[in-house]
Amino acid sequence: MGTTNTDSGHDAISTGNYEDLENNGHVLPQYPSIFQNFLKSSGKPAEKAG
Repeated sequence: MGTTNTDSGHDAISTGNYEDLENNGHVLPQYPSIFQNFLKSSGKPAEKAG
C-alpha cells in the first residue's frame, strides 16, 4: 500500500525525448513536438498542424 506514480508518455511520443515531467499538463516539454517541427519546416499556420 503506497503511492502510485505515473509519467507522462505524450511528450516522449510527440518529441522523441523522454522528460521527467509531472503528469498534470502544466509544464511544456523543452523539445519541439513533431507537430511544431512540421509547422516550422512547412511554413504553414498553426491551424494546419491538426
